[in-house]
Amino acid sequence: MIPGTFPFATLKKTRGSGHVIEGSGLFNGGANFLTRTTNSSPTSETIGTFEFIMKRAGLGAVSTDQVIMETGDGASNRGIISFNGTDDYLRVLQKVSGSATLDIQLTGVWRDPSAYIHCVIALDSSQSGTNKCKIYVNGVQQTDFRANTATATGNLIFFDGSETQEISKRPEYSSGYLNAYISRFCMIDGQALAPTDF
Repeated sequence: MIPGTFPFATLKKTRGSGHVIEGSGLFNGGANFLTRTTNSSPTSETIGTFEFIMKRAGLGAVSTDQVIMETGDGASNRGIISFNGTDDYLRVLQKVSGSATLDIQLTGVWRDPSAYIHCVIALDSSQSGTNKCKIYVNGVQQTDFRANTATATGNLIFFDGSETQEISKRPEYSSGYLNAYISRFCMIDGQALAPTDF
């Protein structure tokens, strides 16, 4: 789990008639975010997994992507997991020196604000092609992509122990805020895990 500050978001048990997992954090599309700078050596910077359970609270038709998690030292070197701002598809992007070395965009869209979704993103830069980034939604590996660039080798910015990691915000900007409930968010370095591991 990523500890950090949770200065503005609220914890909700219910909202309207929809189900909310007790203890979920509500990121309401405003200035709500969690932040963490590790300043420690990770187990591995080439392999790791993100796992989260979330429910969308607000959908597309915004000018910027909604950031689930981002890390890096600016627009040229960053790792980001986000929803596209207009079409609501999930994207995993890593840029190194301004060039995309991972750019995975799912074809499916995330537009159901009534259902929680379990997502696992397993990254391993030593693998080839689509095995570098495996995305599982509700236990099913996703294989249909709008874009699938996977040329990353060596260290992944996502697991760099010296970078600030933020949930629901871009570290270098005050934008890209997420509008969703998150009931769990895990980052595991050193292992590319499957949904059955959670």
